[in-house]
Amino acid sequence: MISGPRPLSGLRVGVDLDGVCCDYVAFLRGFLLSAGRPPSALPEPVDYELSDWFDTREARVAAHIAAVGAGLHRDAPALPGAAAGIGALRNLGASVVIVSARGSHGEDPAVVRRDIDVWAQTHGVSCDDVHLGRPKSAAACDVYVDDSPGDVLDLRAKQRLAVVFDQPWNQTVPAPRANGWTDLPALLVDLLAPGSLVARGP
Repeated sequence: MISGPRPLSGLRVGVDLDGVCCDYVAFLRGFLLSAGRPPSALPEPVDYELSDWFDTREARVAAHIAAVGAGLHRDAPALPGAAAGIGALRNLGASVVIVSARGSHGEDPAVVRRDIDVWAQTHGVSCDDVHLGRPKSAAACDVYVDDSPGDVLDLRAKQRLAVVFDQPWNQTVPAPRANGWTDLPALLVDLLAPGSLVARGP
């Protein structure tokens, strides 16, 4: 706990899971390797749809569903600094909301939520709320942090403040951009603290 200024007090910060808190790509790569895919067929992704890995959207969705059955939502590794970064945001006064599109392929919402809770406990992550599904703007946050180019641009089109979390597949998305968790808390203070030129919420 901190006793100093809490410049994010009263603000809801929506944080995506896969690609922001969890290393979705690492888990899916490991799953596909265990299923017999050669390493050469799994290069570093260059786009959000993993087009270098899958010939069709249907193949990607099928692999995703199989990986979820193998524990993706419970067992994906945490990205470096995620737990400490979320803790820092809460210490700055923010309410941290997990805002995830998980469940978009027909998964049972109760199971999705249970797996998120298991993952969070395993990695020492504490949040204040969870919002599942799209549109992510329905989570009613003051700012969103996401790696998906489509979600970031959709949020901005709806006049929501959205920070893109730096990943190889979102390099064409304009700033504001967080270059990892060590960068994020200070960036959000700059964007949202009283006196900022950025509007606090819709």
